[in-house]
Amino acid sequence: KLQDAITVYRTAIRVEPNFPEAYNNLGNALREAGIADEAIRCYTACIQLQFNPLTLHSPAGVLRLCVAYNNLSGILKLQSCTWRTEDVVEHCLARIDMWCLEALGSLFAF
Repeated sequence: KLQDAITVYRTAIRVEPNFPEAYNNLGNALREAGIADEAIRCYTACIQLQFNPLTLHSPAGVLRLCVAYNNLSGILKLQSCTWRTEDVVEHCLARIDMWCLEALGSLFAF
């Protein structure tokens, strides 16, 4: 089933190359399959596709972006790339509108 998921997400990207969620999901499937280098490329593509004003100024967009950054930093951590993980976190925080981070915090403050 994992191989089927990888095939489906690769097809989705071929059909719609600007679909960040497909890259993120493919990255997750590849990580589970132990194909770390390609998973890292997928997470990176997902992040690059999401850097636009609509994403960076909406709480939902920032949440999706944070998920991709989290996935990227997680796989780098698994590979013992601590210095790269720190760079990913710094890169993320430097680009996200602080208003959105506050808005995200209020979404989870029940």
